[in-house]
Amino acid sequence: MTVPNIIKKILTLLVFCTFLFYPYTVSYAGTIYAVSASYSDVALATSSAGYGDTVIVPSGSATWTSTLYITKHITLQGMGIGNTIVTAAPSIGNDAMINYKPDALSRSANGLFRVTGFEFHGSGERIIAPVNDTSTHVDRIRIDHNKFDGVSYGVRFHGLISGLVDSNIFKDVTIHEVYILGYESTSWNQLSDEPGSGNAIFIEDNTFIDAGSIAAGGQGGAYVLRFNNISGIDDYTFLDAHGN
Repeated sequence: MTVPNIIKKILTLLVFCTFLFYPYTVSYAGTIYAVSASYSDVALATSSAGYGDTVIVPSGSATWTSTLYITKHITLQGMGIGNTIVTAAPSIGNDAMINYKPDALSRSANGLFRVTGFEFHGSGERIIAPVNDTSTHVDRIRIDHNKFDGVSYGVRFHGLISGLVDSNIFKDVTIHEVYILGYESTSWNQLSDEPGSGNAIFIEDNTFIDAGSIAAGGQGGAYVLRFNNISGIDDYTFLDAHGN
């Protein structure tokens, strides 16, 4: 047997052993493309996505009359401010246009949930609401590179959640640009309020124009506000806190 043949046999054996002992451990995130920015097309794409997948929403304008409920950690990605434009209809009411409530698998994996590349409009509606009413801390939430224009709440966190809100534009938001409510005693007991910890919503590198209350927190919810550009304050409750 020649040396090259021996090497080939060894390599083949190694490849075989790799698949034999690790048949299911390697997985790759996929990309799902919504047909349009309409609610029905985006809802179909998000329901088809697997954990860790990215859902791409194309350029275009749409008005959503219902809430998009998401339970799997995914990335929801538009084509950028001015390109993918979604308006929240009044029928959404007190619920948010995008509601993320991670299921048990997403909580245990602490998977990244991200919304990026959208322009959101509304006449006082809430837009993005990450919710976690369990005792499992979820700290990989990112809301970035979006524009929120004329809505009541840009991002409304509720529960045992930490993450990042960065590089967004908030314009004429009437109530709270970013609102953080903890999970009452669970947040107080489990999240350290020591400066420098990551147990907060970090609000940074955003632009706030004609702002209402830029940030507010309560029930043990904490936030860090830094490195933002602010012009025009319409509300005396510029910052509010009832928590850490």
